[in-house]
Amino acid sequence: MTERRHSNLTVVIRADASPEIGGGHIARCLVLARKLAVDGARVRFWSNPGARTLYPELAEYEFVPAGAGAGAGAGAGETARLNPPIASCDLLIVDSYSWSYEAEEACRNWAENIAVIDDCAGTRRGADVLVNPNAGFNVSDYTHLVPEGCTVLAGADHALLRSEFSTPRPFLRHLGGRPRLLACFGAGEQTDAWSMAYPALLNTASAWDVHIIDPGQGYLRYQTPPEWIVQRYCEDMAAALRAADLVLGGGGVSLWERCALGIPSVTVILAGNQRRPALAAERFGATDCHDLGAEDFTSEKLGQALAALAEDEDVRDRMARRGRELCDGRGAGRVVRALLNRCAARP
Repeated sequence: MTERRHSNLTVVIRADASPEIGGGHIARCLVLARKLAVDGARVRFWSNPGARTLYPELAEYEFVPAGAGAGAGAGAGETARLNPPIASCDLLIVDSYSWSYEAEEACRNWAENIAVIDDCAGTRRGADVLVNPNAGFNVSDYTHLVPEGCTVLAGADHALLRSEFSTPRPFLRHLGGRPRLLACFGAGEQTDAWSMAYPALLNTASAWDVHIIDPGQGYLRYQTPPEWIVQRYCEDMAAALRAADLVLGGGGVSLWERCALGIPSVTVILAGNQRRPALAAERFGATDCHDLGAEDFTSEKLGQALAALAEDEDVRDRMARRGRELCDGRGAGRVVRALLNRCAARP
């Protein structure tokens, strides 16, 4: 009975991606979409049209363009109520900071179950299942923010990562060799972060093999050394991470990818919602954090942090082990099981 219900499940995912907001919301929703589709569900994305430019794999799913009214506040709720993307569905998954309790409750006339992916624990949400896939959060953070009976899944045990991140990289030691450094801040352009990163790398990375993945193509402006590998996009991020001894990256989904694979890193906190989970990971010993918004953040300090980590293999090994202890890369499976169980429980 449960298998038949899963095979007939209809799922709508509300999430956006753009160079301005980045691609983390769509990236983690694609993880859920793949697992739900394997289980037999029919998945439809309700997203901004530009999301398909950043994520061509959205072409694998039914797609409904979201207009401006589907993005924010009360307008999102009114659009969802009057102009839903589907007549009815078993599960609506919302991954958007601009939605709230009112918008989600407005979907009850066509969505049987509602799941919300959240990173902040600061807004009331109309969820049957609430997922915060970040370290530093727990169930008690949502005591007064979700309806009674809501299932809350919080912590890096529920990080939404692709299956290739569930197998950690073997611990490597390159005694006497050149350390390999990967720098990437995600699918967004992140101009401010790169304006600090390029001078830091150019001033301190002469003894490193450097791999840059920068959608904004800042490497064209900073005259990077010809021996550096520079890319605008990367088709296999897991492989790029596995090849690195250390990483300079952001504090979003990519932080949990690094932890799951056991890759030591210097993390730049790119936005306020990344601060709490990234600092929690740092306290755990899984990364070294620096806040882009801090007054004392400089490219010199960033370069010093990278140099210190590059020179100390013992610290890198400890950081890699702690990262794997914090996030095992299997969180998506746990979340999907909870979603399917919730849907199956409804008569």
